[in-house]
Amino acid sequence: MADENIWSVLKEPINNLANPVATTVGQTVADMWDFIFGGFSTFVAKKRHQHNKDIEDFKKSLVDDILKIPENDLQEPPLSILGPALESSKYYIEDKKVRELFAQLIARSMDKRYNGKVHVSFLSTIQQMNALDVQNISMFSKNDILPIASYSRKASNGGHYYLAPLVFLSNPNVTDVSQQALSISSLERLGLIKTTFESYFVNEAHYDIFKKSESYNFLHSIYKDDLVLGRGEVSLTALGKAFIEVCLPSSPVQSDSTSVSNPQKNHLNNSQLLENTEKLLSSI
Repeated sequence: MADENIWSVLKEPINNLANPVATTVGQTVADMWDFIFGGFSTFVAKKRHQHNKDIEDFKKSLVDDILKIPENDLQEPPLSILGPALESSKYYIEDKKVRELFAQLIARSMDKRYNGKVHVSFLSTIQQMNALDVQNISMFSKNDILPIASYSRKASNGGHYYLAPLVFLSNPNVTDVSQQALSISSLERLGLIKTTFESYFVNEAHYDIFKKSESYNFLHSIYKDDLVLGRGEVSLTALGKAFIEVCLPSSPVQSDSTSVSNPQKNHLNNSQLLENTEKLLSSI
């Protein structure tokens, strides 16, 4: 029911009663409605405005990516990628980092240079990622292997009691041990990375960051020499490498084509593809 109609709905029975008490009660209800739901309507309007802006930003990002593709490498995107990617993106439109993955995936599916690398499973992978996951997988763009650690204390039986079984600190934006453990575990479940404590960096300088962390110093203040730092590594899988190359913004791969493109013709081909894509985008 629209806000402006609430008083008109209440007014008629109140007038029929011709009762001052009823009139007062009706006015009170109407005033309370405006107080509670008036603000809600403003909130909805703001959300709608932001939603429309997010869609326009998503369209612009996708268009920019498509226009970067050389003419000789343009191709019609497979509907098995384009359709589900656009459909799924509308549920992540408020999350800039995640929606950009969808934009990259769609654009790469239009680029012949990425044939054999674009995999339909990337759709479900993106759907199961949040902004922190995107940040963390981005850390592997320059290094395939990064250090991880574990914090444990010595047990009386000679074993160890794990206080933090998985610590990842290569992402300087988020140092919360629990959040990072959850994210790294999720990325491993998706098959993008693999963690192990059976191998590690020989150079112990890679693990200085863990000894300097707030969480380690806090635990060390409690357990002293009983605190043990376990060394391990997390590496990118073949699937993870392909995912980064396809879905994360990066420098485009070199085309194998040696022919010279006609800029005007290239613009025309891009326009044709964009027109088809725009029709699908309008459904978001």
